[in-house]
Amino acid sequence: MRESAGKFREKERAIGVYLVAGYAALVHRRPEDHTREGWKMPDAIVRYGPDDPGRITEFKTLTKTTTTAVKNDIIRAGGQLAPYGGGDVVIDGRNVGLTEDVARRGYVRAAGQARQHGQPMPQRARIILGDSRTIDLGEEAT
Repeated sequence: MRESAGKFREKERAIGVYLVAGYAALVHRRPEDHTREGWKMPDAIVRYGPDDPGRITEFKTLTKTTTTAVKNDIIRAGGQLAPYGGGDVVIDGRNVGLTEDVARRGYVRAAGQARQHGQPMPQRARIILGDSRTIDLGEEAT
């Protein structure tokens, strides 16, 4: 992980470490941008190989294991990513024991809300489940 542009918070670092260990990802902290008042900056650029140019990525950590919590984090991430041309969200559900069923239902709810209200969605949601497996959802899920 590279933090030359600033330090990750502890929960962001935990996600970055997971991506490095599980996917051999290169995780780069994005520099803070204080020129855009009211904008929340996505956390990182994540590259999944030396030839990958990287994707702007927002890291989220769940505090509840509900479909509403998953939906809300996906919608928030979509809003944060949109001004930068989109990107991915990685949601960490390990600390709350997130199940695959709850993660998938939360994603479906987010997609429905985004469609109904014209809200942006992340291009991919990589969700870390309570058992440390991941699922990828969205238009660019692999």
